[in-house]
Amino acid sequence: MNWLLFCCFTFVLYGKGFAISVISHGVPEAVEDFANPQDKLLHVHAVWRHGERNPSHMFPINDLNNASVFVGGLGQLTKNGVKQLHTLGRNFQTKYIKNLKFLNPDNINSEIYARSTDPDRALISAMSFFSGLFTNDSTNNPPFFKFAPVPIHSQAPADDPLEFLRFECQRKNQLWDIVHKSNAIETLLNNSDALLNEFEEYFKVQMNFNQISAIYDTVFFEVSKK
Repeated sequence: MNWLLFCCFTFVLYGKGFAISVISHGVPEAVEDFANPQDKLLHVHAVWRHGERNPSHMFPINDLNNASVFVGGLGQLTKNGVKQLHTLGRNFQTKYIKNLKFLNPDNINSEIYARSTDPDRALISAMSFFSGLFTNDSTNNPPFFKFAPVPIHSQAPADDPLEFLRFECQRKNQLWDIVHKSNAIETLLNNSDALLNEFEEYFKVQMNFNQISAIYDTVFFEVSKK
């Protein structure tokens, strides 16, 4: 399962228009298909999710796995996650450095601004991406430990608007309140009581409807581990 491939896309700005290039399976589509021959590439805004990670928590049941099984710790990027982002960076290198000549490796600080949320897995994903983007095939360094001097900027989660799920917003709270009080959601919650009780009995934790995704998260990565 390749988490990063699901969310990767680039915004590509040309002199006479705006185009979107979608990355499918780690390989960018030809942005030239969206542009006229006389257009000039001005800006690329790339957004991606972190690579594969370990589950963020475990449940207090007699599970086959425990936290010690997951190298690096719960919620941390896996070695495969590092490889995924490094590969994505290499794909960008092929396109934007070698083919389009858009980026100059000698002008990194003046041509690139890198922004990440603050979790370790996001920061390491960004580092892995740029190590791939600026890998020099002529060096003898190990492929995942090549130094890419790109500063990764971040903010504390409480102050970061990119952390939209955690970011405190009065309007967001109002909208959530409206949603939870709607007839459709109340009906869904009422019909889910039996399922929630079953989950609580099995996983030995109190649970509400919003926490069901935590079960999927843990089980998904445990299955991947096998």
